[in-house]
Amino acid sequence: GPADEEQIKRAKKLVACLTVDFSSAEFENPVLQRHYACLHAMALDKETVEEKPDLTEPDEAGFRFHHHRIAEFRAAVYPEGYDPAAGAKRKAEGAVPTAKREVDISQHDFRALTQQRRLEELTQVELKE
Repeated sequence: GPADEEQIKRAKKLVACLTVDFSSAEFENPVLQRHYACLHAMALDKETVEEKPDLTEPDEAGFRFHHHRIAEFRAAVYPEGYDPAAGAKRKAEGAVPTAKREVDISQHDFRALTQQRRLEELTQVELKE
């Protein structure tokens, strides 16, 4: 269902503490930096390539610092005992796989399909036919 006030409050606090000023110009492309380091090593006849840290990776220490906010958010949003790592997506009850669904749109009224919210279920191929 929709989020309640407590969930919204926790989400806002989490976003506020994890928000950083970001400019892509402040971060070096790690693939290009590796390439330049290899060129540098080749030009100077070095045996090894200098490794540079990848600054585009998430800041694990920063996440650990705000772990309490993350835990508060999870407690407010997820039911007790929920393990997000264990849950695999399940198909909705009564859902028909796309490959088995056959719709002949030539016999359907698009207005009715739209009102029933079924128009968005049609694939591009079905709409073109």
